Amino acid sequence: MRILSLDLSKLQVKEVGSLAAFVIKRLMVLLTGKHVPQKMVDNILDANKDFDRAVGSNVNPEQTKVLHLKDDVCDSSLQELKGLAIAATVRRDENVRSAGERVLTAIRHRGYNMQEFRIPVQVDTMRQLLADIKESPSLTADIATIGATDVVVRMEPEVNDLGNFVESIQDVNGADNLSSVEATRRLRSSMSQVFQYLNSVSDYEPEVAAAIEQINGAIEPFAVTIKSRATIRENEKKEAEGK
Repeated sequence: MRILSLDLSKLQVKEVGSLAAFVIKRLMVLLTGKHVPQKMVDNILDANKDFDRAVGSNVNPEQTKVLHLKDDVCDSSLQELKGLAIAATVRRDENVRSAGERVLTAIRHRGYNMQEFRIPVQVDTMRQLLADIKESPSLTADIATIGATDVVVRMEPEVNDLGNFVESIQDVNGADNLSSVEATRRLRSSMSQVFQYLNSVSDYEPEVAAAIEQINGAIEPFAVTIKSRATIRENEKKEAEGK
């Protein structure tokens, strides 16, 4: 018995909270029987508390929505850049392959998973990466070689837009508070760790296998919803291209 495959990053904020609440209930039962470690349960409970504070009733819902949208735009462009670089590293053309490897090295230098950093740090790191590219003629040429010039040009205003919006929020809410984006990331990460652990022990823990079956029952509707949203977006894209 294994946890159904689900891209947690595709869940909307409220969906993350709903699934986490269900998972935590199952974990508390497993914890009573000592089938899961206390520390892992404590971690997801702490992440869930931060999540509740960050997306609770005192938080401006419109502000939260805009923040998530701006962050998603930056994350998408970064993933596109990494994807182009990775694809280039398996090309037969030595020049393209080498260019892809150098671009990946530049990204790793600043933080390969910078999209998971706290947003102010993420923004600074992305700006540093863009500066590295802009200030290096050879790296700029590598970006062109792998076909990523448009992505890099697009990233600068996107990152600045996110950074300016975060600063405006911090002026009101205080710089030390976790944003809803960061709290959601942390809760997703905690759930992912829980899923990995449950999968690792399910073969010899019947109680864990039973819990996984229950969790899968909760996951299935979310998986259907994610697939439906992707289909709608694809249809909208095709309609727009046909006009």
